[in-house]
Amino acid sequence: MTANLPDPARDTTANSVIGSTGLNAPGADLRGAIINMEMSLTTPTPQELLALGSVEAPYGRLPEAVLGRDETLSALAQAKRAEHPRIQVLSGMGGVGKTTVALSTAQRAKEASVEVFWIQAGSAAAVADGMRHAALLAGAPAEHVAHAWEKGGRPAADLVWRHLVTLDRPWLLIFDDADDLDMLSCPGAALADATGWARPPVGGSQGVLVTTRDGNERSWGSRIAHFHRLAVLELESAGRVLGELAPEAGDTDSAAALADRLGSLPLALHLAGTYLRMAHGDPLAEAETFTEYIDALGDSPLLLDDATEGVQGDLRSEEERTRRTIAGTWELSLSLLERQGTAHVRGLLQLLSCFAPTASLPNALLDPSTVAALEMWPANVQPRAVRTALSGLGRFGLIGVDTHSTEPAYQIHRLVAEVSVAPLLAEPGDYREVWDSAADLLVAATPYLENPRDPSSWPAWQGLIPHWLVMMRRLPRWGTAADDRLNGVLIGAGVAVSHLHFRGDYAGACELADEALKRADSAEAAPWIGVNIRRHRAIAVKEMGDLKAAESELDRIVEECVRKFGAADPTTLSVRYQRARAACQRGKLKEAEHEYDEVIRHETRLFGAGAATTLRSRHARAICIRSMGRLDEAADEGRQVLEGLRAELGEKHPDVLEAQHEFAISLRDQGENARAEEVFQQVLELETEVLGVEHPSTLTTRANLATTLILRQQFTAAEAEIRAVLDARTRILGSDHPETLDARHNLAVLLTRQGELDAKSAAALFAELTDAQKKQLIDDHPNVLAGRESHAAALRSLGELTQSESEYRSILDAATARHGGQHTVTLNARFEWAMALGRVGRTDDAVSEMRTVLALQERVFGSSHRNVASVRASLGALLLQQGSLAEAEEQLWQALTALPGDEGACLDVQHDLAAVLLARGRLQEAIHQLREIVDEERRRLGPAHPDTITARNTLGAALKDFGRLDEAAGVYREALRDADDKHSDDQPLILVLRHNLAVAMRMQGELDEAEKEHSAILEIQERRHGTEHPETLATRLSLARILDDRGAAGEAEEAYREILSACTRVMGPDHPQTLSVQGNLAFLLSAQRRCPEAEVEYRDALDKCLNILGEDHPDTLTMNHNLAKVLGRQGNLAEAIARFRDVMERRVRTLGPDHRDTLAARRSLGEVLSMAGRPAESADQLKEIVEGWSRTRGADHDSVWDLGYRRAQLLWEAGQPRTAQAELEALLDRALEARPDGDPRIIALQRVLMAVRADDGTS
Repeated sequence: MTANLPDPARDTTANSVIGSTGLNAPGADLRGAIINMEMSLTTPTPQELLALGSVEAPYGRLPEAVLGRDETLSALAQAKRAEHPRIQVLSGMGGVGKTTVALSTAQRAKEASVEVFWIQAGSAAAVADGMRHAALLAGAPAEHVAHAWEKGGRPAADLVWRHLVTLDRPWLLIFDDADDLDMLSCPGAALADATGWARPPVGGSQGVLVTTRDGNERSWGSRIAHFHRLAVLELESAGRVLGELAPEAGDTDSAAALADRLGSLPLALHLAGTYLRMAHGDPLAEAETFTEYIDALGDSPLLLDDATEGVQGDLRSEEERTRRTIAGTWELSLSLLERQGTAHVRGLLQLLSCFAPTASLPNALLDPSTVAALEMWPANVQPRAVRTALSGLGRFGLIGVDTHSTEPAYQIHRLVAEVSVAPLLAEPGDYREVWDSAADLLVAATPYLENPRDPSSWPAWQGLIPHWLVMMRRLPRWGTAADDRLNGVLIGAGVAVSHLHFRGDYAGACELADEALKRADSAEAAPWIGVNIRRHRAIAVKEMGDLKAAESELDRIVEECVRKFGAADPTTLSVRYQRARAACQRGKLKEAEHEYDEVIRHETRLFGAGAATTLRSRHARAICIRSMGRLDEAADEGRQVLEGLRAELGEKHPDVLEAQHEFAISLRDQGENARAEEVFQQVLELETEVLGVEHPSTLTTRANLATTLILRQQFTAAEAEIRAVLDARTRILGSDHPETLDARHNLAVLLTRQGELDAKSAAALFAELTDAQKKQLIDDHPNVLAGRESHAAALRSLGELTQSESEYRSILDAATARHGGQHTVTLNARFEWAMALGRVGRTDDAVSEMRTVLALQERVFGSSHRNVASVRASLGALLLQQGSLAEAEEQLWQALTALPGDEGACLDVQHDLAAVLLARGRLQEAIHQLREIVDEERRRLGPAHPDTITARNTLGAALKDFGRLDEAAGVYREALRDADDKHSDDQPLILVLRHNLAVAMRMQGELDEAEKEHSAILEIQERRHGTEHPETLATRLSLARILDDRGAAGEAEEAYREILSACTRVMGPDHPQTLSVQGNLAFLLSAQRRCPEAEVEYRDALDKCLNILGEDHPDTLTMNHNLAKVLGRQGNLAEAIARFRDVMERRVRTLGPDHRDTLAARRSLGEVLSMAGRPAESADQLKEIVEGWSRTRGADHDSVWDLGYRRAQLLWEAGQPRTAQAELEALLDRALEARPDGDPRIIALQRVLMAVRADDGTS
């Protein structure tokens, strides 16, 4: 059967049954111009039925799994259940995967025994052919079909739908590639009438689905269709698509990277994945992996189409094959738009392709009047035509609408842009014409005349920055010196760089500046343009942390400016100001101050003292002199600047907020922490509103607020602030930026203070942070020194006291050399070194240094400042260690009075005051205070916090010294249980607890348990520190004492001598720990009656104590006391009496008359006086002891009774029977009241008393 050819003169209309495929489209076919087909009325033969277009869905195109489209497929599946079913219209740009979704829907329907009619809707002929086949399959008689198709149009459509509605089986009708919606309608009717080929589901229909590039919903009316806009895949799904297609080409991350480069467009993913699958194992392939494919792709996506080459057996039309290529798929859309009468779409798409494809196109950039006036158009282009062209591109998905931006704005897919601009790049003249127009648009939309520092100008920048970067990268070769257009573009780019700097996007500022400088230098732009761009780039580099590079660059720019513009030119002054800031941040404070002074002098002359520019420089100078320790001067200057800036700029300007921030720091430096917190909160609220929550200034305020909260003991709130700052800085600036490192340091300090970070981990972390800081900052920068101090503190916690002291000394030297002796950084370093000296036993040096720090702090801050009170408290602690108890107590009370509102610091001082009570022998008072401190620390910080553990340890020591060994052991054990969840059993703080518990057990006689615990501690210490570390040696000494207690004198002596040798080698012969071991050895020798040897050791140790510790130090007095005992045993009673008396008198003066050590010395004196035959003097000493013990132990204590009894005996021996009788009778009366009948002491007393009464003084 042959078809009659149409009359060439017959008019063609867009509403004909078989319409055009597009004059400019690849594969255009003359058959597309056929208007009607004249069919025979005879029934088709089987061969003729076979000649009809297939309505079988091309299931072979389906991938193994359709990824990322579950939501759309689910919505399509549910549509059939609607009460009033509608046509499901699936729209989207070419290549977005509409056909794949439709095929997946068809596959699911087929598996459910639903008959699927798949209609290729790319042309009117294809639609008519497919619907004719559908009519026949739906049961329409062949002659009816032939007759209806002879008439064409609505009769044919009515016929197929009459049979579909009565079809006795479920069916699904799909129109694929219906990009020209006219193809679905019929002459004389509109698509919305539902009388054409596409109509809502009826009968047993499981749905009617249309895929189209045309997203114009108005074409469908309001009642017959439901719309699904298909976008590109989510990145995760896009990466999985590539992984499924080419599993050998790389890992998940590299697949995601390629997917991102391809804009997650399904067609591009399919082509790339197919290419890589075929390329696997091919030695000549351009790329075999995802990463190699990205590199090969470059700036052009045309490599994608290589996957379509060499395919055999593809007999689809040229147009169908073109749809499956990147180079041709969007050309079909443009051709269709042009055939439909939409002018300028091709040129407009090329214009838009000059901008950033991944960013929205702000409405200010696409003002139709401005676009219509561009030089690239023919004359008389109207704004309406631009709007129509934009609408057409949007309908076909060539540009989309970004609904996530502040205002709805157009956006172009990166592959569409690259394909559109590719032909232009081959023709430099055409490209220059389009780029010039794009640049004119961007400059017109850029607010380059407004101050980029002013936040009110920032909304106008919204969305423009990405386009500036792309515009610079795509700037054509100029070939000549910069003209007005290029200079204007570079000026705009420079202002964009400054905007990024002021907004805190430092990496973006550097990137744009680098691109702009390449063009400015190559095109010989105006000199000041390049200077301005380089200045802002250097500022961005400085803010990113590379201070050395920034300072070097600013030096070069200053030299250039002075040479070209003069030293006092405003451009030169702006660069000098930034150079001073960089010098200040690097710690070059004197140099920075001098530069600020010069800048301020010139600015005052040029602009006036109250101008914002001058005030800004004065503000920076105030920060500089505050860093130099001139706090009052800085605070006064800061207040004046703040008032001036407020008057000039208003409350919310960034410069005003920065000045207010500096005012809060001044308050904190002056100890007004509550007020400082209030001001920081005010600044933070305004900065969040004006600058944004993650602006660098906002984050700096939050960091300083956190520091203030720590000072106010609000640790939970402080940690939340620091973590927020750290997260933002890491994300924005990177993990190695100095500000990020500073936040990490502050968090580590806080966690260490809270007991959440153990000492070993802290030491490693602080060492890592310090190394990272040194890469960006000068070695003596305050941030570097702060990191080193934290590392030294962690070493101290680990027990590395000598190494810690050495580090503190090195820090002090660096700070002094850089800042001088009175700078706050130097004072802090001297303070820490003084404390370190005390920890290594150089107590006198430590006290001397701390006195120096206190005097300097008082000179800088005044006597009532919090810093001064903290130093005074530390001096008190060192005086306590020195044995100067009276002055220690005085300094601690003064410190406590100055810290009434600082709960944590007050408890620390109270702890030290309790230690003074312990040292004075006022054990009961000390125990009472320590219990209160423990309870308060437990309430404030929790039972396992280091401060709480330390207080409980001191309480245990006080109970042990008081003789309440069971209670002491209980305190230690309870503290260890509470610490178990927070601290490992090998942490230094826990080892101290375990050591003291073992000592208590030894004193209780539990030698096996004590030895076991000390041995376990020793194993940890030897593994961690080695056999000769001070802490290891202290534990070895405890084990030697257990040997001594067991009576293993030989083993104990050997151990003592080994430890003494090690201490002498490691710490020196004069170290307090060495002298303590030497004293233990001498004590053992004395106990073995080897008194001459003991005397030698004691005399040698005493000489060293006198030289190192001084005459009144407790250790010196103990050594002298023990030497006197040895002398007494050897019969050298005169020297023994003299030494005992000297020790006793010094202890009365330093410790008080009732201290246990004072009373012990008095008792020893009494005993040696008795040995010397001076019982009356001995009795006098015992009287003082009895009275002291009665006050400290209670009058009924056994020791008091025993000593009173011994005194009475001495009085009797001294020939004073009546005085002795009175003493004994008084003792008997108290004993009869307090003790039961038959008590051995009462019986003995009664016998002696009878003898004394009988003594008349002559016997």
